[in-house]
Amino acid sequence: MKYETLCLDITEDCNFKCPWCIQEDVIQGRPHVKGQLTAEAQRKLYEHIDTEEHNMFSFHGGECTLYPEKMLEIMDHIKDKQPKAKLKLFTNGSLLSKSLVESLNKREVEVCVSVSARGYKDVLHLIEKSNNPTTVIKNIKTLNKYNIRFVAGKDEGFAYEALYLHTIFECPIEIDHDYTQFTEWTEEDLKHFEKEVDLLYKLQNNGWKVYADVMGSRLDACDCPRMNIHFYTDGRFGRSAKYHAEYKVPGCSMVHKLLGAEKYKEYYRILTKYIEV
Repeated sequence: MKYETLCLDITEDCNFKCPWCIQEDVIQGRPHVKGQLTAEAQRKLYEHIDTEEHNMFSFHGGECTLYPEKMLEIMDHIKDKQPKAKLKLFTNGSLLSKSLVESLNKREVEVCVSVSARGYKDVLHLIEKSNNPTTVIKNIKTLNKYNIRFVAGKDEGFAYEALYLHTIFECPIEIDHDYTQFTEWTEEDLKHFEKEVDLLYKLQNNGWKVYADVMGSRLDACDCPRMNIHFYTDGRFGRSAKYHAEYKVPGCSMVHKLLGAEKYKEYYRILTKYIEV
């Protein structure tokens, strides 16, 4: 089987502590690997890059921009060995300086900036935690290819939050739900989800020009699509998520696994009211 994407964890360090982060699932109870890649781990990674072709290399973490020199060094090696491959970076955005943005643009990196829900509060959080508080929003908006991903809790609205973030950042908005809560979803949560999806597309049809993807609507909008392999900070290779190995359902197999078949059927019905999955 050809794996389309290689997901790269070049560090497990992070300057944020987002409650919905998937990092604990990634490290699966083993000791946290501090710092950036060791020379041995990087050797294994380069050996793979030199011999195994991928359509995309997706940089995860931890927060990769804590070690920008190492991240850019690996990106340059990829572009040298596989010039047609796409590069994507997932980041909390707080360390995106003007010079780093210029370096990412030069390498044609697509950047996904993740914030949690509650819109304005988390934009304030991004600014407060940034090394460049007066320019961080401007720096993000000077990226050539970027989108904003925000994570909503099961009881939280997301339609107006998407509009708010779209107005500020003027880019596509990707809406994810807190995956750690899916096992807790009730019928009422599904009704709330449908209400927000209806409102989201009503806003778009009224000319507000919000562009948004909702979790499960596109496999390539997910951190762990089915056709990928993962390189971990400790030098191991493996599948990105246990939910995806040969697990075939319409839409997103991770959401199906966590919600259960009956609730996912309703979730999928709601998604397909407006978009083709």
